Amino acid sequence: MRETPNRTVLALRQKAAPERLGEVIGTALSCLYSETGRHGLGSAEPSEVCYLGDFPASELDLEIHVPVSGLPGTGHSGGARVLELPATTWASTVHEGASGRLGEAYRRSNTG
Repeated sequence: MRETPNRTVLALRQKAAPERLGEVIGTALSCLYSETGRHGLGSAEPSEVCYLGDFPASELDLEIHVPVSGLPGTGHSGGARVLELPATTWASTVHEGASGRLGEAYRRSNTG
């Protein structure tokens, strides 16, 4: 379990088949980090991927987050948006390895 405080994130919502997780997440993170760079911001916190909906699924509903501070709420490209997330406790996993293997990790986590 992981506890997080109130925080501001730059977010991008995506859908992906499990075999395309690495590609979709990598593209989304590139877009989000490009936006933070455009505004001269960095993030001391790691990026997050929230899997929304049911597990397992043939198509996953994802929301990719990059925690930020001081980011303007409008004028972002590529569908990125600023969200204010409340403090919460949530289940968390950490993927170690190449992002191209995220689909394989997803399949293994759902085979019991």
